[in-house]
Amino acid sequence: RFLYVLGQFICGEKRCDEKEHLRSWEVLFGYVEHGKKRDALVKLRLCPSCTKKLHFGHK
Repeated sequence: RFLYVLGQFICGEKRCDEKEHLRSWEVLFGYVEHGKKRDALVKLRLCPSCTKKLHFGHK
C-alpha cells in the first residue's frame, strides 16, 4: 500500500514537492536486469521547472 505516490500527484523529481501545473511525459528508462541491458518506456509527471531539467541540452 502506497501512502505517498511520487510522480502521480506530485512532481516525479525526487527533491521537488510541486503539485500544480504537472505535465505528463514518456521517457526511455534504461536498466540492467540479470546482467542484461533492458529499456522500458515509462510515464512520469513533472512540474515546469523540472521539465526544463529533463530537456536541458536538447533542441
